[in-house]
Amino acid sequence: MKKLFLIITAFLFAGFLTGQTVHFDYDASGNRIHREIIYQENIPDSTNATTDTTQLKSSELTANGTKEYTATVGKQTIKIYPNPSNGFFTIKIEGWDAHTKASMSMTSLAGKSIIEEPISRETTKVQFRNQPDGAYLLTIVLNGKRETWKVIKR
Repeated sequence: MKKLFLIITAFLFAGFLTGQTVHFDYDASGNRIHREIIYQENIPDSTNATTDTTQLKSSELTANGTKEYTATVGKQTIKIYPNPSNGFFTIKIEGWDAHTKASMSMTSLAGKSIIEEPISRETTKVQFRNQPDGAYLLTIVLNGKRETWKVIKR
């Protein structure tokens, strides 16, 4: 009994440490119309050691039914849209400057590498129309910080 209590306490405590927030909005009929997941993690700001920045990752449903995914890393914001897509999507890094180092890679869920290339500007268009419909993992490394999204092709 004591082990069970300790395990449950550890899981509850771990949930508080992750800083994850999930928010749902519903229409009058009870259908979910918006889901936002926010992950928070303290990241030291390299320009001022006494100030911490917060990394936020969320997704929002746009008016046309696709999702725009957003992650804030330090003073830069990464946006991925539209998702799901028909084989084209855009990566936008707000706050891009000459010192930004970024790269992207996309793999199938089976682990097959689809795309690997550097990102050299604020807005990058990605095309993967020659791939079958399904789910893919998009990984972006921005100034040494790795973010991963699931991208759907219909």
